Amino acid sequence: MGGSLARSEQIDYREVSLNSQAEAIDQHDCELLCSGSLKDYQKLQPLCRTLGATLTYLGSDCGATLEG
Repeated sequence: MGGSLARSEQIDYREVSLNSQAEAIDQHDCELLCSGSLKDYQKLQPLCRTLGATLTYLGSDCGATLEG
């Protein structure tokens, strides 16, 4: 829902959420949840991989990393 509004207003957005304890950053058990445009996710992958071992792309919906 929020993603379609952002797209209609031509707003770029990205979300990256830590799905682990803060101490897990830069460790093998660190997981990052990502949402936003696939193109932007692909651009951010190298940076995100320096922070966490596991990346999960949840799609383009704004707020997707907050659900669940």
